[in-house]
Amino acid sequence: MQDMRTDLLHFQKDLNQRQIKPERFTLPENYPIEALSSADKVDKWIEDNIKPDTMVGMDCEWDCTEDERGYPHVISIATEEACLLYQVPSKHHRIPNKLLDLFIDSKVKKIWCENQISMEKIRRWLDRRLEGEAILQEIALELRTPKSHVDISHLVNEKEVKGLRRIAFRYIAKVVEEDLEAMSSRWSRYELSEAQKKYAAEDAYVLLQVYKVLAK
Repeated sequence: MQDMRTDLLHFQKDLNQRQIKPERFTLPENYPIEALSSADKVDKWIEDNIKPDTMVGMDCEWDCTEDERGYPHVISIATEEACLLYQVPSKHHRIPNKLLDLFIDSKVKKIWCENQISMEKIRRWLDRRLEGEAILQEIALELRTPKSHVDISHLVNEKEVKGLRRIAFRYIAKVVEEDLEAMSSRWSRYELSEAQKKYAAEDAYVLLQVYKVLAK
């Protein structure tokens, strides 16, 4: 998380030094964002919003006080029409079945950016919650499948451009707002703030827009 914060500061400094004032990236008007923790409600959202051959942007958020060995606190899933922020319960609630299905559904392309830490957090969380279950190995294998889980940082010249905001600026010519306060806030809180919702949804949604350009 500290590396991300440092990169954002360097990116903003670079824009200021070059006196660049590009268009800011914004979500579509009235774009619905739902923050849910109930497994039943998450299952219903995924069933209603994600169909075969859908493409989704995915990202994770976690408290900045935790190291990379922790679990994700929020898993963001964005389609062109809506965004789900799954607030991962701290207690042993049921994991949404549709979320597990999404992880292994090869017909739904999941778009990430520099996803190594997020993937490791998800694997660690599932290892603990699904210990001994057959689906665990299937999920672990699918998370490493680049055709199903696409990391856009692998589609660009990493030496030339690195980080979601720099990649977005390069390929869609827009700046994703660098809300450092939201990024470093407490994502494990019971109710997410509007700033947190906007930050998480933008990070997931912009992945779709960047990938559409890269895939051409």
